[in-house]
Amino acid sequence: MVNPRRSVVTSLSLSLCLVVLASATFAPRAAAHCQVPCGIFGDQRQFEKMLEDAETIKKSMTLINELTGKSDAQSVQQLIRWVNNKEKHAKALQYDAMYYFLAQRVKFPKDESEQAAYQAKVIALHEIIVFAMKCKQTTDTEAVVTLVDAIEKFRGLYFDESAEAQLKEHRHHQAHADDEHHVHHHAAPAAQPQ
Repeated sequence: MVNPRRSVVTSLSLSLCLVVLASATFAPRAAAHCQVPCGIFGDQRQFEKMLEDAETIKKSMTLINELTGKSDAQSVQQLIRWVNNKEKHAKALQYDAMYYFLAQRVKFPKDESEQAAYQAKVIALHEIIVFAMKCKQTTDTEAVVTLVDAIEKFRGLYFDESAEAQLKEHRHHQAHADDEHHVHHHAAPAAQPQ
């Protein structure tokens, strides 16, 4: 004899798997930066976003664990949403590590003296990508601790003295560009002839 309650739970589990698979397949890509050499970057803001993504993953894991085992429609619906949210933020972290930092911000070493720092940054970015993947595979919040440690490790490597100098120079040029924009676009109108 078929247990009706078990049949409902099996159907809900199958539905959950199908929704997760569909969302992973058809989810829109997170947008990093433009990859046009515009020179406009917000590196500190990018790190803050990555840490916010990690915090969101942790909250998602906590709520997934709380909702697991509940079979009412509202709980199942919320469980699906939190699983999708966890996946979305883990993918965003991977995307930012690959397409913002690795493709655009971490520069090839100019000579042998820069090789070790370059390799350390690439390894740290690889760790972020892998640890974000690990967060997709579990609901153990310790995985997020490891991910945040990797982000902080990369931030420490990234904001070394040369990066700080580049950031100051960029801000200096941006301030002058903003001043020029203000002078040209906000100048007082010419006096009108009487």
